[in-house]
Amino acid sequence: MSVIAERRGLSETQVGIMLGLVTVAIWGAYLAMNRFGTASGLTMADLALVRYGIGTLVLLPWLITHSPATLGGLGWRHGIIMTMILGPSFMYLAVGGYYFAPLAHGAVFQPSGLIVSGLVLGAFVLGETIRAAHLVGIVIILAGLSLVAGPALFQGGNHAFLGDILFFIAGSSWGLFTVLAKRWRSDPIAATAAVSILSGVVFVPLFIATDTFERLAALPWPSLVAQVVVQGVLAAVVATITFTKAAQLIGASRVSVFPALVPGIAILIGAPVTGEWPSLTQASGIAVVVVGLLTAIGTFQRRRR
Repeated sequence: MSVIAERRGLSETQVGIMLGLVTVAIWGAYLAMNRFGTASGLTMADLALVRYGIGTLVLLPWLITHSPATLGGLGWRHGIIMTMILGPSFMYLAVGGYYFAPLAHGAVFQPSGLIVSGLVLGAFVLGETIRAAHLVGIVIILAGLSLVAGPALFQGGNHAFLGDILFFIAGSSWGLFTVLAKRWRSDPIAATAAVSILSGVVFVPLFIATDTFERLAALPWPSLVAQVVVQGVLAAVVATITFTKAAQLIGASRVSVFPALVPGIAILIGAPVTGEWPSLTQASGIAVVVVGLLTAIGTFQRRRR
């Protein structure tokens, strides 16, 4: 990454921002495919199988040739901890909240959990500085996310708070993973390989023993290929690598604000597929989130200087 940056005259900060944007674009597509997949009759177990099964197949050749005895130099202790944080349990947290709360709650509380955990853990664990511009940007982002969620943010049954807690924990899991990866100076590919392969080794045999492939087999080939590419390659492999590297380049607290763009991107990507076009309020919310993101990463402050 650094060699490419030097050749193109890019700073580490610029490369980190580019990687952060690539990550959230993939995550937006991932959420859109989740909606499409569940609407097609897939369960979260099916989606988890695609994510970790394909991720294992993609990354296993790399691990075999890069010190498999130490998980590519990551170490078994670090690999197991990271898998516990971002493995199959994460997916069930992220989706389990929808049994208690509406979709809009997930769109707000998951990014909020990542933003808050990245800010707090980045300061206390990594010693990163919390600047006024960062706090102002986060307030703007949360306001924009509320507009994206719309009136549904204030709807839900008596148990909606349980879903909100699950969403917040899911988002915080990403924040914790990012901070640990930077603290341990983990190689992004090694960390991604460890999470994917250890998850696949546990989850795939469990799925085979307790579930069926009928729902996946019933999908049209284009839909199945799209799920494999987005879930198993882009979301499970590429996005984890790019987000981890971005955190190393620009800091965990700064990179943690990028997922605020995910709900808006998911809406924009998913609209042609699902027919759920954003309202004027949601479009305004996306614009507000972008302003908050630019404020939090210091864009306006650097221009004034």
